[in-house]
Amino acid sequence: MSDSENIINRLLLYIKYKGITTAKFERSVKTGNNYLKNVKSIGSDKLSKILEIYPDLNIVWLITGEGEMLKDDHLKFNSDDNNKSLSINDIIKIITNISEADVKNAQANLKNAEANDRNSKNMERMLDIFDLHYNKNIEYKLA
Repeated sequence: MSDSENIINRLLLYIKYKGITTAKFERSVKTGNNYLKNVKSIGSDKLSKILEIYPDLNIVWLITGEGEMLKDDHLKFNSDDNNKSLSINDIIKIITNISEADVKNAQANLKNAEANDRNSKNMERMLDIFDLHYNKNIEYKLA
């Protein structure tokens, strides 16, 4: 198998991993229909476009097959609709956009959850006391 065929096969693996169709991939990198099926070799201009659109793709893996499919600076997670990845820079942007109001809101939610837990425990104690009292009254009346 030639180097170009290996690159195309690895691209097909990546496309499958991303959960997109080959046609959607080809449209996203601005190639014609059935490009991957018909192309004999992929030029540097196309590789550049692929890496621009899919920055999580590891170029070393794509060209040589060595290493991991995805760059190390991307975290993978699954969602209901598809696989996504976030770079460390994306995560930093998300974190820095968390407002002070968001933090206060989260703290208030935590306090409410703790209060609900205490209330649940108090309710359980009250029910236990009621059961004890009720059972004593029944025993007293029966005796």
